[in-house]
Parts: sequence; structure tokens; C-alpha cells
Amino acid sequence: MNAQFTTIIQTLIAEQGKEALINSAKCKAFLADYTRSEFTKERRLLLQVVEAGTAKVIAETSDMELCKKQQARYLQEELFLAPEIATDVVDMLAFVLRGDTSGTQRPGNKPKPPKPPTPSPKPRPPDQPNIDQMLDKVFRCMDKEDYTGVIRGCTEIIRIAPDTVPASAYGIRGVAHDEMEEHDLAIADYSKAISLEPDNGVYYQNRGYTYVNTGRLDRAINDFEEAIKHYDAVDDADRIRICSELITDAYRALNGGEEEEDDDEDEDDYDDDFDDDDDEDEDDYDDDFDDDDDEDEDDYDDD
Repeated sequence: MNAQFTTIIQTLIAEQGKEALINSAKCKAFLADYTRSEFTKERRLLLQVVEAGTAKVIAETSDMELCKKQQARYLQEELFLAPEIATDVVDMLAFVLRGDTSGTQRPGNKPKPPKPPTPSPKPRPPDQPNIDQMLDKVFRCMDKEDYTGVIRGCTEIIRIAPDTVPASAYGIRGVAHDEMEEHDLAIADYSKAISLEPDNGVYYQNRGYTYVNTGRLDRAINDFEEAIKHYDAVDDADRIRICSELITDAYRALNGGEEEEDDDEDEDDYDDDFDDDDDEDEDDYDDDFDDDDDEDEDDYDDD
């Protein structure tokens, strides 16, 4: 992460406390103020990571080394971050939240043992595309927030390899559509990814996010519950926790809407009762007033 941006985050925590980096709503408000609308890319990346729950997990963990490795892998799979980006943001959070200065072990840092010689691979025909290289290019576009490039790259992969296209091509394109607020297209891509990899909980969870953003909470709950079924209780504990919290929030939102309607009905009933009482009191007052007038008039005539 940018050194100046890291310093700003340290200042933010020193003045506002760790909650300013753990609570996504507070983080969004404070970041805009402290960065003065600069560091747009870093600010957006950090907000995504905070919303994913990584900052809270790092702040509360008792095993920092294991936590950092798990969170770096989690961000790669959940937010489709490149390994270097995921590692950098995890290291920065561990540093500013816990004072940890040990770097997370990155892929390739350890020397690899020599491999036995293997037969040379057959040359690739000129017209046969390298899907892995194309996916790498898509990931680089995602890191640069070039969502149009992501969609273009994934669409090309799907076009040239319709029978062998990986589910991730649809999953990544779905994330790009979401970022561009093309939610129906995102749902279609997540659904296609699920049909290709029905045991991958990430696609259910991402589609659940989109259903939440479009107000379809019942479907979101179903997807989060389905994601939990396909997550490993140990390796995916953080994802399970996040999905469980989202399910609770969705149910609360649904029940909260019903409570508001009940409150409105109770208020209407109270107003009707109050109006009826007023009408009855007014009628009684008019009757009493008329009776008094009649008695006074009779007395006057007698006199």
C-alpha cells in the first residue's frame, strides 16, 4: 500500500480509534475526510476489504500469522484480488491495527526444490488460445478497476472456449457488472457460474450480495444459506460468519418493514378512535347547550 496512505490510516486510528476502521459506515465517512478525496484507488480497495470483514478479524485474532495467511487467501477468492494486492492490504491492516511488522509469506518467496525433468509439452496450435494468460490479463484489469476491460476479456474467453470455459470467467464478469451497477447482468453471470460449479459457495454469496442491493431479500437469504452449505467449517469460517450476519440483517430488514406497517395501522386506529370521541363529546355538548337554551326561553316567557 502507498506509504502516505498508510500514514493517514495510522492517524485516523490514533484520533478516532480502531472502530473507525472496523465499522464500514464510519470508515467510509472518515476516509473521505482524512484523505481529502485523494487516494481514490487505495480508499476504494480498503473499503471493500473492511466491508468483507477482514479488518475486524485482524483486530480480534489471537494468531496473527495464521490469520494473515487466511485473510490474504480469502480476499483473493472473495474479491478476486491479485495475490500481491491481497497480501499488501492485509499487511497494512495488521500493522495499523495491531502494530504487526512481519510480512505475510507471499507465493514465490520460498525457494522451490528442483523438479525432475519432464517431457517438453507439445506446442500449442496457433489458433488455440491460452485461457490462463487471458484470465491473468482479466485479473490485472480488475486490479486497475477497469471493469469494461474485465467484461471484454471474460466475454472473449467465453466466446472462444464455450465448451471449456471456467466458471471463474462468469464469476469475475459478474463482479464487474455489479461494480457498474448492471445488477441483472451480474445475477445472470453468477447463475451461470453456479451451473458450472454448483459446489462453489463464493458464487452463491456474490449473487446474494446483488439480491440485497436490489432489494430481493428473500432470494438473498436463500443464496447466503446455500453458500454456507458449500463452505468448509474450518477453512471458510470467516465466510460462514459473514453470510450468517447477512442472513440476520436481511431477516431484520424484512421484519422491520412489517413492524413499520403495524405501527402505521395502530396510529390510524388511534386517530379514528380519537376523532370518534371528539365527535361524541361535541354532540353531547350541543345537546346540553340546546337544552339550556330551551329552559331559559321557557322561564323568560313565564316571566
